[in-house]
Amino acid sequence: MPTALLRDPSVDDAELARAVRDMGAKGASDGIAEDDRGRIFAGDYENNAIRVLDEGRWSTVVSDPRISWPDTLSIGRDGYLYFTANQLHRQPGFHGGRDMRRKPYELLRIHIGSGPVLLTRD
Repeated sequence: MPTALLRDPSVDDAELARAVRDMGAKGASDGIAEDDRGRIFAGDYENNAIRVLDEGRWSTVVSDPRISWPDTLSIGRDGYLYFTANQLHRQPGFHGGRDMRRKPYELLRIHIGSGPVLLTRD
């Protein structure tokens, strides 16, 4: 839905419900970022991947076993998408107290050729 509706206190729940649009299936995720071209990037932890929503369609940007539960997406002014491999599913709480995480912990990046959304004050 358009964010303008979310910011407008006069819009009721029924109007918000009518504005919801299905953008398609992309898989389970943690982490999301938008670039200055209007694309939305999201982690896909089920497939060790980063996905992008571009012109209404989801596609895979990169998939690799090293992308273990991608999270904390951020787009830099240098044209790269940065993200962590946070290994959430390997924490002790999921393995009877045994820590399955593997060091070194990683901050990864992939070149996407666009920049971050820069917010300004009016």
